[in-house]
Amino acid sequence: MANSMNRVTLIGNLGKDPEIKVIPSGSKVANFTMATTESYKDKSGDWQQTTDWHNVNCWDALADKMAKMSKGAKVLVEGKIKTRSYQDKDGATRYITEILANTIMPIEREERSEGGGYSGGGGNSNYANNDNNSGSSAATQGNSDINTDFNDMDDDDVPF
Repeated sequence: MANSMNRVTLIGNLGKDPEIKVIPSGSKVANFTMATTESYKDKSGDWQQTTDWHNVNCWDALADKMAKMSKGAKVLVEGKIKTRSYQDKDGATRYITEILANTIMPIEREERSEGGGYSGGGGNSNYANNDNNSGSSAATQGNSDINTDFNDMDDDDVPF
């Protein structure tokens, strides 16, 4: 049996306020779109941007955390890619690819507090993590010293 992995990490902005639903079993689900933007130089040396849109779902405690977030918030999302099918009104089978999130962490810093640190924006806790493994990754540690404003980077800032 071959080893495989289904894992995705995205950093981007919420495209709309999360939609929270309670299903008949009593579980909560949050659905939202997320935009990731990539900048690159084209053959003529001009900067271009492409934006990809992702459908993201999360459940229960993580859905509760998402209820506090709104359109435009910058977040880190970790999870897995799932493709599901459904029948449309005409009976045709449609497919949708979504991110099933197990960690969502806000990454924008808020106003400086009087103590000189930053308030909100993650801190050193796992803001919202539904991951059941005991290990932790650097991405879920929320280090406020890391520059997460990728829009201000230029070629000289990239180490490779």
